[in-house]
Amino acid sequence: MKNILKVIRKNNILKNFSVLTGTNLIIQVLSVLSSIRLARLLQPEGYGRLNYVLVQASLFGIIASFGVRLVVIRTIARNKNSTLEIFKASNKVRLIATTIAILCVAIYNLYIVNPSVSAFLLFSIIALLVFNNAWDALESVAFGFEKMEASGAINLGFMVLYLITIYVIPPGYFTVNTMVTVLVSQQVLKTLTYYVWLKRKILVNVKRDFEHITVSLVLNQSTYYFILAIFTAVQNQLPVLFLKTNASYGQIGLFNIGYRILMPLQMVLDVLLTALFPRFSMLAVTDKAKFAKNIKLLLNVLVFTGIICCTGFTLFSKNVVLTLYGNKYNTSISVIIIQCWFNVLYSIFCVIGTVLSSLDKQRQLALLSAIHALISIPIFLFGSRYGAIGLSYAFVAAAILSMTYHWVILKKLLVNEITWKYTFTLFFILFSVMAASILFPTTYPLWIKIVLFIVLLGTASLIFKKIFSVPLKQILKTAK
Repeated sequence: MKNILKVIRKNNILKNFSVLTGTNLIIQVLSVLSSIRLARLLQPEGYGRLNYVLVQASLFGIIASFGVRLVVIRTIARNKNSTLEIFKASNKVRLIATTIAILCVAIYNLYIVNPSVSAFLLFSIIALLVFNNAWDALESVAFGFEKMEASGAINLGFMVLYLITIYVIPPGYFTVNTMVTVLVSQQVLKTLTYYVWLKRKILVNVKRDFEHITVSLVLNQSTYYFILAIFTAVQNQLPVLFLKTNASYGQIGLFNIGYRILMPLQMVLDVLLTALFPRFSMLAVTDKAKFAKNIKLLLNVLVFTGIICCTGFTLFSKNVVLTLYGNKYNTSISVIIIQCWFNVLYSIFCVIGTVLSSLDKQRQLALLSAIHALISIPIFLFGSRYGAIGLSYAFVAAAILSMTYHWVILKKLLVNEITWKYTFTLFFILFSVMAASILFPTTYPLWIKIVLFIVLLGTASLIFKKIFSVPLKQILKTAK
């Protein structure tokens, strides 16, 4: 154990991944605990309304950040002395973009959507948007230095405070407005805490080399990431607004139960790619052969892990949902299983995005995202007419269609690693297990599910040890 800890401390990727994964796993567990009380007391209608507010803050927040996050991380990772210049220039871009985002929020809620949210909720959406963007600006600097521990620690501390608040508030005062107030207050305090840490631990020690980084230079790089983020939001968040139009707040609540439960899967993926991105950005310039090999190995591990996690979750989905949230969320069982498999496809898209970003091909990445969005929008509109489950199937269908040309691009970039034989094998296994999982009866007795789960874990352990343990070690050696 001491040797393992020693290795982790010496390896930045292992250290960052371990810290962020550990803290975020705890955060996600606490988030599920909070969602249990929220969903039960607010009921599907109120829970859906709360998530509607959060989705708006996240969606319009994309405009506010204008795609500068990865530009800042990549620039600082390659030249630490450019920190102050890139930080100032990127914040000017954020300021202008945030003003535009606030106007968009106001126009959407006052003149487009009907009925509109209350004035209090509108103000809360704007506050969340502003302080989420400020947190992102600070975090991008810290991540450029590969200093990710503080982000995890601060998030964890405030998540604990949030959970305590959720369970202390008496049921009689448990309203959507109350919970939004709690969320806004938490984000404000969390952002201020992060700023104090960043200023004392990083910004004060940075040396300036007076590299000339202008707003136009930042815009030239961030615009493509902004386009990518917009079309990604069209695919991932705008469909929730479709549910409000074509279904109800209740269907939003049912759909977002799956999001809450599956957040740990996406979290681990995001943390892993975040930890790897600075190093991949350097490898893409210094050793493209090693870069390509590690990307393929990463794909293998992610798809294998995703299959195991989704299959395991399918076995206990009914037990988990009914125990945690009650019979009113029974419809969410099928929704969550479908969403679970979408996350596996999503992980592949994320790896492709990481490859393109590391190779400075953000323009191509933005174009691919735009095409994906144009394909997805009519599918999402159609699926949202059938509520949460229809929208979930629409997510998978759109992802499968768009995977075709995304994969062709990846194959061209990693020409010596991605073959047609590999492609057929990977997706045949993935889609076969996916179909079997969706069709699996959730009514089997619990003891049968436990036996199947033990067999699944045993088989997965043997396969991982024989096939993936060495490749995973090779990925982690990227840090050397």
